[in-house]
Amino acid sequence: MNLVDEYINAEQRFGYWKDAALRVEGDAAWNFTVMFLELLERLLLSETDYDAFRPMPLVTLVSTVLCSPMRTAR
Repeated sequence: MNLVDEYINAEQRFGYWKDAALRVEGDAAWNFTVMFLELLERLLLSETDYDAFRPMPLVTLVSTVLCSPMRTAR
């Protein structure tokens, strides 16, 4: 989240802004983590053990929302 006056429209320096945030948990969050690690591997030209970054859920999450993160191929 952005925390400056321009983003809460206290200042009109850049015009009107709408700032929003969301929280992603579970498998969707893991997909975002994997996408980031794949990019990092390409930049550093090295392999990473993804399991070291996999979160261990403390509770079973129940959701009615479907989220399918994806990236574009380059």
